[in-house]
Amino acid sequence: MSVEFVLSDIDDKELLDDNVYDVFEPTLKLQIHGRDVFDALGIDGIRKVVVMHFMESALKVTQRMIADLATHPTGEYKYWFLGTGYGLLVKKRGEILEVSIETNPGMGPVVQGNLTHETHVLGEVSVQDWVRSIIVLCKQLIDRITVANPKFKQFLTGLERERTPLENWISVLDSSKH
Repeated sequence: MSVEFVLSDIDDKELLDDNVYDVFEPTLKLQIHGRDVFDALGIDGIRKVVVMHFMESALKVTQRMIADLATHPTGEYKYWFLGTGYGLLVKKRGEILEVSIETNPGMGPVVQGNLTHETHVLGEVSVQDWVRSIIVLCKQLIDRITVANPKFKQFLTGLERERTPLENWISVLDSSKH
């Protein structure tokens, strides 16, 4: 896969908390074509992302993106790393996405690193690879939480329900290739 979200700096105490959905704040990194694109900007991942709320939003934005494919060959989609001053601006041109990082200190803390302006292009990926990366991150988060805090699994069914249309879309694409 040409794009992948990577979790790090995971605090096990957050995973065990009864409010895990609201307090789980790992560092999130992004690799495009095997390269840590945040590191290239002097940022060692986006720290303290309220990741479950980010995931909830990312699933909805991605559903909208694939729904728009048939009627809107171009479009812009924002994936904000909740709790931080960073977000991703994803510009769709047909089946290709240009992924950029945006900064907005009004939304949360920003460690500038080598960012010299508010938006910086990180790379290009296919829509299919992007959707797969969102699915994989969602599965990783759900698995990580349910292993550490099994009683919380029932509260994650909404995320699983939101992930299903994306998995179905990928399945249709994969079956049409054969």
